[in-house]
Amino acid sequence: MVLHTDNIIVQRIQLKNIDYDNLPTDYPDEPCPPTQKAAGVSSRIKVPWNENSVSKEELMLHGFAVRPLCKLPYYHGCNKLENLSNLPTTRGEYLIFLNSEAEYEVTLLVCDDEGIVNSITVESDKNGYFWLRKSDLKYCFTSIDKLMKHYQNGQIPIKGLTKKNTVLLRPLVDPEIQKGLMVEQSANIETWPYFVSCSKEAEYLHKHLKANGDYLLCGDPKEDNLKTVLVKWGNTFTEFCLEQNKKTRRWKLPRSQLEEPEETVSTIDQVLKSLSRIKDASNGFMLLRPVQVNCKTKSTICRPRVQHIVPGRLPCDEADQLISGKAPRPLHSLPYYYGKISAKVAEKHLKHCGDYLVYLDENSGVPTIPVCLEVSKPLKCVHVPIKCNEDGYFYIQPYDVKRKLSTVEELLEYYKRLHLPIEVHDEATASVHCGYLKNEMLNLNYFKNYHVLNKDDVTKMECFHGNLAKEDAHQKLNRSGDYLLRWDKQGERIAISAFWDGHHYDIIVTSNESKQKGYVLPKEDECEPTEYVRSLAEFLRSAVLCEFQFHEVVLKCPILCPISGMDNSP
Repeated sequence: MVLHTDNIIVQRIQLKNIDYDNLPTDYPDEPCPPTQKAAGVSSRIKVPWNENSVSKEELMLHGFAVRPLCKLPYYHGCNKLENLSNLPTTRGEYLIFLNSEAEYEVTLLVCDDEGIVNSITVESDKNGYFWLRKSDLKYCFTSIDKLMKHYQNGQIPIKGLTKKNTVLLRPLVDPEIQKGLMVEQSANIETWPYFVSCSKEAEYLHKHLKANGDYLLCGDPKEDNLKTVLVKWGNTFTEFCLEQNKKTRRWKLPRSQLEEPEETVSTIDQVLKSLSRIKDASNGFMLLRPVQVNCKTKSTICRPRVQHIVPGRLPCDEADQLISGKAPRPLHSLPYYYGKISAKVAEKHLKHCGDYLVYLDENSGVPTIPVCLEVSKPLKCVHVPIKCNEDGYFYIQPYDVKRKLSTVEELLEYYKRLHLPIEVHDEATASVHCGYLKNEMLNLNYFKNYHVLNKDDVTKMECFHGNLAKEDAHQKLNRSGDYLLRWDKQGERIAISAFWDGHHYDIIVTSNESKQKGYVLPKEDECEPTEYVRSLAEFLRSAVLCEFQFHEVVLKCPILCPISGMDNSP
């Protein structure tokens, strides 16, 4: 899917020339940064909104691949026990961290049946198998992720220090990993921690950007159009600017095609965090972390107040009280968006009252929701257009306009969370029927980039192209993140041919002899334990799900082999 990014103006700043023809082809084995001695932060505050709820799309990918420790959302990094022990408060809540006061042991914190927080060390043996009880060794868990899933999915009791049994029910997400997705509540750009005035020298800015995806916002705080984003990716710093809608003076979110409605937001922060949330790589870089340089300010990240929602009753505050504080997602990135189809095709995906999705009507080009009405059988479905006023706000009923809903997702969440009826007038019977948005129907195409890897034999995957020559493979790769699998020139190893920001790469992932010929998963810190998976197929699934970085490349979109039933032997 190619994003329409006419509103992004890109300028490259090359730091040094790179010989792309002579890059190493093995999976990069770069040393991890050393652990800070003063590990951890002061006592963390448990955020008031439910950031730990799992979305339907996340559930779909729950068992797809193994995540290394550093990619587990409930991994709280290197820290002290005293900083984290106040977080689990309810039976079954748990998290993982490296205990900086106990030689960086992997430690599980879990709240038992009596509300007592237990600290349990995750052990490993000489083979690299992880365990909580010695009986776990028979399962040969080579990753902490698999060990935790074993206990949570099986609801296996764990005996803590108090000798009371508990089970793993609810992982507590590290709030630090959410920061890059949470919007700033203040519209005053000078209060944003990652904003720096344009008076700073380039060298001052560059030294703050250390890892791929680190970015800053620079410019004149008093001039809306004079804002530049500086992002590091690979050995390049990239500057880019975002343009506003000239009429509404609002900032544009990306689109996958021009026919989609233009969605706009009130601050540039929302656009940047949106690009980060949807993992956009269309310009050869990804925005991963806003870097704090404005030391005089504290983050004004939006953390909505907890409020009791009464179904059908409007809240007194603005609609932004309904959202989690995360950045908005544009229409094309919604997992229940089906693109341009007919009303008849849309209805085939709806089975029960409350089912819904959103699509572009193939005749009118208008975003539309098919709604199943609360009437007697057979199921009756009506198609309700989503409208947008001249100020850029979306609505279904005219009175929605005052809510100032900036995106299609925000509009649908507004109706779903408040259980508001969508009223449809039946002229034939002079009656009014109501439909409610209860259950979004996920588009399976949203998951196709994962499903093509769902084979244990790499040569059976749909993106494996057999003996395709290197030059021919490169011709098939056109967008950043495109990749395919093939035999290398000798026909002995699997090569990953990939494209990123105008350059082609050929990557060979090798197994580790010391880990029973397994494939070692990456770390973010040298103190993290070594984890591995047993096959290249497992490693590829992990690489795609967790967005491992191979040099500059992130594997995003597999290119399928058009020949069905081809001979995939070397």
